[in-house]
Amino acid sequence: MNNRFKGLVCALSSAVLFGLCPVFCKYSYEEGGTPLSVTFFRAFAAIPFLFAFILYRRMTFRVKFNEFRDLLLAGAVGMTATALLLSGSYARIGSGLATTLHFTYPALTSLCGAIIFRERLNGGARAALLLVTAGVVCFSWNTASAAPLGVALALLSGMTYTFYIMFLGHSTLQEMDTCRLLFFFSIIMGIVVGVYGLLSGGFSLTMTAAGYIFTVVNSLCAMIAGLLFQEGVRLAGGAAAAMASALEPATSVLFGVLLFHEPMHLPELFGSLSVLAGILLLISPKKGKEPGTA
Repeated sequence: MNNRFKGLVCALSSAVLFGLCPVFCKYSYEEGGTPLSVTFFRAFAAIPFLFAFILYRRMTFRVKFNEFRDLLLAGAVGMTATALLLSGSYARIGSGLATTLHFTYPALTSLCGAIIFRERLNGGARAALLLVTAGVVCFSWNTASAAPLGVALALLSGMTYTFYIMFLGHSTLQEMDTCRLLFFFSIIMGIVVGVYGLLSGGFSLTMTAAGYIFTVVNSLCAMIAGLLFQEGVRLAGGAAAAMASALEPATSVLFGVLLFHEPMHLPELFGSLSVLAGILLLISPKKGKEPGTA
């Protein structure tokens, strides 16, 4: 099994777990949580687990100055802004639609890679990108009836996540262990969201016990999914990992239908099939150069 295939498997597994996160966010909101408080506790709930794992593997907590600088930028703009924007959209529109709109990022990642870093996609990868993009368009067919602010927040989250993926793959963080990386990101996210929540008055501690449990489970899902996705980016490249993770909208829509009785229409069914076809094309064995290689 080559590194690219391993990376795609990591990205696909990450997509399924990330698809569960909107479910637990919705449950937390129903139990008194807000986007700010859920994002805050999601960040800090992951820290003890990551801290213990780093100690177990005897890794260092030291970072160099240039790594610290890149951690702040990627953690604040990439991870924190994305989590806040996406959590805010879950509170305003359906979880399936919000996740789907967030998935402008595979196309944006490929486009930025081609324009900024002169990365090339082979024919199969281009076809996979078209199928994935078509699937996302099908999922988004009913945005006209959705809350405009929720739609805008979900789209902006896709842009900030595009920045995160591109920056992660072309900075000093590229070689950092994924567990250490997520540990530092969780600290940055918790501090930024906590300060912003206190200053804005949007921070709430009124969640029920069930709400906190849902938030912790959401944090564990997001933590494992984040580790898998970062490993996918490292092994398969940002563009390939982003396209493979397009399985997430289909997962999110499915859970939205089953658990929250959100409607699923024919375009969304076609969207699911299109995304799955693109992923199958992307992970199929290829001869010659890998996508994203010059």
